[in-house]
Order: sequence, then C-alpha cells, then structure tokens
Amino acid sequence: MNPATPPSDPELLAAARELRAGPIPEDAVPMLRQIIALARSPAWSEAHVELSVHHFSRGEYELSAEHAGNVLQGRQELVSDRARAIAGIMFCEARCSSDQDVDDDLLWRSAEACLNVQEPRYAAIGFEALGHEKTTVDPRGAREYLERAFQLFVDSGDRRAPIRVLMNLARFSLDQGNLDEALVYRDRAMALVAEFPPHRVGRLLEQQLQKLQDAIAKEGTDA
Repeated sequence: MNPATPPSDPELLAAARELRAGPIPEDAVPMLRQIIALARSPAWSEAHVELSVHHFSRGEYELSAEHAGNVLQGRQELVSDRARAIAGIMFCEARCSSDQDVDDDLLWRSAEACLNVQEPRYAAIGFEALGHEKTTVDPRGAREYLERAFQLFVDSGDRRAPIRVLMNLARFSLDQGNLDEALVYRDRAMALVAEFPPHRVGRLLEQQLQKLQDAIAKEGTDA
C-alpha cells in the first residue's frame, strides 16, 4: 500500500488476508474491522467472512455466526456473490457447532452457490454437513452428499478432509449394517493415510481411524 494515498478497499482486504495467512492471524482483525466500518464496497462482506472464519477457528461460534449473518442480511451493493455463498456455510456451521438448529435449505443453497463462485472446499463443507444432517431421515441422500463432499475436498486440494469423509462413510455403512461396504471405505481411507509421511496425519485423524477400526472389528466379531 502507498502511504501517500489512502488504501483502497481491495488493498486493505489483500493486506488483511496476508496477515491472516501469517504466523499471527489476529493481527488482521483491526484491518478487517476497519473495512467493515468503512462499508463502502463488497469488501465489507468479504471482511465479515474473514472474521467469521477467524472466530470459528477459535471456537467462538456465536461471533462467527454473527459476522456470517451480517453478510446474509447485508445490502446488495455491499455483498459479493462469493461472500454470500461462504457466509451461508459459515452461518450454518457455527450454529451447528453451538448446538442450534440449522436451516438445511440455506445450507444446500449456499453449497451450490459456492460451486458457482469456484469455492469447492466450502461447498464440500456444506455437503458434508448436509450428509450428517440427513443420516437418519434420508440415508440414500446422506450417502450422496458425503460422496459429493469427498470428491469436492479432493478437487480443492485438501488432503486430510477426504480421509475424514471416507471414515464417516464407513461408520455410516456400519450403522446401516453393511460391513463389506464399510471395509471398502475404510480401505480407501487407509490408502490416503499411507500417502502421508509418518506422524504427519494428525493425532485426531489417527484417533478417529482407530475408533473406526475397533468398530469394524467389533461388527465382524458380532457377525
């Protein structure tokens, strides 16, 4: 940014995103709040989305939902298509994480909108959430959503999320009484795990994988 002239909204947003990607993401918060206070372009909605994601990552779900909700209710001239699509995902995710009801229609529309704005990872997050929401009321639909989420995570370049989705599909298959199918999903997950260097998968995924292995072993014994 040129210190001789006031920075434009895109310049402020780019600088804030650079800080968010750095070692101390919190440093971006004042700049993002500045963009919101200016409220003069679609950067306003993008700043709200950045803060929604920031607070969600810190487990501050009410603040995350608040920023996402501001975008969903924002004036059209201040809201980009990308921000509105991602805000719908973040709003639903934050409400779900704080044990509040989720609007499945909003979640579905937002996931589809994320595809239209070339945000496959957020679309995958939305479809994965829909898969979990539908497991008891629409098993076939749940499977389709989870399979779609898996492929979108792969397309987005995310390496860990596809493992998680495959493990969820394996558990779902077990719950449906289909051990053979669960083993297929388990093996696909294991194949992805094998692509990581030792001890780089992450402790949480390793714990989830062990729980899946135990559940499959128990199901095989009971059968």
